Amino acid sequence: MPHLLRRLAVAAGPAVAAALVAFPAAAGAAVPPSAAGGPKPFFDVRAAAKGQAGASAADPARRLPATSRSARSRLMRGLGEGAVLEPDAITATPRVLGRLDGALTRARAGDAANLAMRYVRTHASALGLDAGDLATLRLTDRFTTSGITHLRWRQFYRGIPAYDNDLRVNVDGEGRVINVLGAPRHNLAVPSVVPRLSAPAALGALVRDVGGTRVPRVTSAPGGPRGDTRFGPLERARLVLFGDVNAVRLAWHVTYDAAPNAFYAAVVDATTGRVLVRKNLVNSIEKKLDVEAETEKELESIKTGNPTTPPAPSAQEVMKQIDEKFGPAKPASNGARI
Repeated sequence: MPHLLRRLAVAAGPAVAAALVAFPAAAGAAVPPSAAGGPKPFFDVRAAAKGQAGASAADPARRLPATSRSARSRLMRGLGEGAVLEPDAITATPRVLGRLDGALTRARAGDAANLAMRYVRTHASALGLDAGDLATLRLTDRFTTSGITHLRWRQFYRGIPAYDNDLRVNVDGEGRVINVLGAPRHNLAVPSVVPRLSAPAALGALVRDVGGTRVPRVTSAPGGPRGDTRFGPLERARLVLFGDVNAVRLAWHVTYDAAPNAFYAAVVDATTGRVLVRKNLVNSIEKKLDVEAETEKELESIKTGNPTTPPAPSAQEVMKQIDEKFGPAKPASNGARI
């Protein structure tokens, strides 16, 4: 758990700790470079640009308009000394908004999703969003653990989801909004949702990038707005919207079973064929899928009250984990406050 999330969890107690780990970060542990012919390490084309965006996350690449900066300042003053906001290094929307000394709102009656969205709409400008951005949000996940309702909205444009931009809000049993997480993208759109590069060509680009020796064949034709294409039980290609530093790119999210110690998930530019993100989801030491195992253990403990180690996943579970968890590794928080 990043440093700032730990601060919030320790300061606010078990309920907030549960809220912070309930939607764990996607599998992003980088596999160290191996000997020649071994698995390729983690790669994200945005890493260097994020470093150039500023020495700290408090200086994101996107500059908010003056109205949003003023609204954010008012919101933080109103929340008091315990308020903490960490903006995403690219989107400038909150990766974490919460309080070290309590919830963001008072107790209220009503459905948790309605209460959460009411808060987001009320403070949209302070969050770096506008009405058009809110229209891209679709509630896709909702569950309750230890009295906390965990809500996740994914962003969509013309039926295609954002790769790693979403909005997550946690609401307690009394209707208090605990925190706002994620990093939703302002103005999520692309000139065209028709890819120049086909799904097989995108997978081929990944195969070449990792030095693969097997080129999978299509087993099911493309379907739906995402061009969902399967190459077998584990290999798949689907369109996503990739939020780069100064642009949103139409891209293919592909998976490739390269070797016993290399199962890759990647994002490939649907225009140029460039690999934008690459990660190996196999733990090269234990030879099993690495989907933030430690965080999963924490989550399982919250759900059951008993620490446990999840069993080895089946092929179907692997695909589900890729669908729900896959996203680039997030840089560690530096605890920036504004």
